[in-house]
Amino acid sequence: RKGFLGIGRSTIKLPDEQYGSLFIFRVFGRVSYGLIMQVTAPVEVGDVAKSPE
Repeated sequence: RKGFLGIGRSTIKLPDEQYGSLFIFRVFGRVSYGLIMQVTAPVEVGDVAKSPE
C-alpha cells in the first residue's frame, strides 16, 4: 500500500522525550523495582527509562 503522493510507508525514529519521573528503590541482578512519581502521558509497555543527563 502506498502512502501520500505514492511514496511508500517507512518507519522513522523520533527523538526520546521526557514525560515523567521514576524513583528506583530496589535493584537486583535482572530486575529493579521503581515507583512512577509523575507523568504527563500514559506509560506503555516498551517505554524506555534512562538516568537523567
